[in-house]
Amino acid sequence: MDQTYTETRTAEELLAELLTSQKRTERRSLIRMIAGLLLLAAFIAAAFIIVPHVIGLIDNVQTSLSEMNDTVNEAKELIRNANTMITENSETIGEAVKKLNEIDFKKLNDAISALNDVVTPLANLFR
Repeated sequence: MDQTYTETRTAEELLAELLTSQKRTERRSLIRMIAGLLLLAAFIAAAFIIVPHVIGLIDNVQTSLSEMNDTVNEAKELIRNANTMITENSETIGEAVKKLNEIDFKKLNDAISALNDVVTPLANLFR
């Protein structure tokens, strides 16, 4: 075994190189662990900030839906009342139109003209 000193490494050199490599690996692992913890802390902080807003938004949506439901029910009632009013008044309007058709407008005009003939001299008397 005729190897020169430069070709072979001593046990001390190998251990020193192994120790250096292990320290680098340990530092990288520590950096990864710290980065992971920072990321976890960021997610937790975001959850504490965002979740209450989401819950408030859901409450607002529920309130709005409840109010919309009440408004729709009021509109339904209003439509029912309008329908009832139209139904009840259509008979009355029909009767009124029938009575208007029964009026003899010629006789009405003659009566108004006769009244005018009587009132005009009285009006002139009080002037």
